[in-house]
Amino acid sequence: MIQFELERHFATEAKDLYYAFQAKEKEENQFFIVLFAIKKVIADYYFDLLQRVNIKPTAVEISTLSNLKFIRLKDSWEEKLIATLDLDSNTIETNILKEGNIECSR
Repeated sequence: MIQFELERHFATEAKDLYYAFQAKEKEENQFFIVLFAIKKVIADYYFDLLQRVNIKPTAVEISTLSNLKFIRLKDSWEEKLIATLDLDSNTIETNILKEGNIECSR
């Protein structure tokens, strides 16, 4: 199912991507899937830069999923509508979470 969605939404084959996803069953045989992907050639460029300065990452994750994991550490997160903003000098990432699931990420 994930490979099908990758190839449907990204203009490349799944083998050329690094990806992360979350899947939650909505109803029997129906799923809500949040899927993030980056082309390996782009990510590998940055991995190579890190390796050149002797930095060895142990994990790489999309900020949206990291923020979601952080929010889930709090009590009663599933009962709320939550918005997160991830700000840096050039971008703003906005996430809307409803009942603990990502509804929108931009």
